[in-house]
Amino acid sequence: MKKKLSNKPFGKFTKEEILALPETRKEAMKLNSKYYFSPCHHGHLSPRYTSSKGCLECMSKNWSVSNILAKERRAKNPHAERRKANTRNYPKLYGGFSIQDYDRMLEKQKNKCAVCGTDNFGSRRVSNWFIDHDHTTGKVRGLLCKSCNTGIGEFKDNPRVMLKAIKYLRESKELSK
Repeated sequence: MKKKLSNKPFGKFTKEEILALPETRKEAMKLNSKYYFSPCHHGHLSPRYTSSKGCLECMSKNWSVSNILAKERRAKNPHAERRKANTRNYPKLYGGFSIQDYDRMLEKQKNKCAVCGTDNFGSRRVSNWFIDHDHTTGKVRGLLCKSCNTGIGEFKDNPRVMLKAIKYLRESKELSK
């Protein structure tokens, strides 16, 4: 049985490790190996990912080019680039809500969460405010931080349940005095 390799980034393999790799994707999947060795259609003799069939050499070149282009775009206008990426699907998802609508709403809210008033959208993974919308009608209600958006979502947009939660918090606060 061939030895399993550790997860190595883009082609940092020794000759012995490459020779130990399975020769086909099917064989690699049976062995639960992340890589296999087979020439790609560009002629590279490089390990390939079992999951995507991608040649590590081709993928590293493609990643390098796209990273350079993205860095150039972000350097010119970092906020606009993030907003463009994150709002690309808004018109489809929220009944015609455009980037301009987003900007107007954010200006109206003074760049703060519509619920708690924070100026921090509260997520490392998302670089924009969350668009709160009515799940029945699709109508946009406002822009929220991560915490408020998650809280409203957990209460299933139900004001009665939210009022019960408020009552519960007030009562428990009084009991702890």
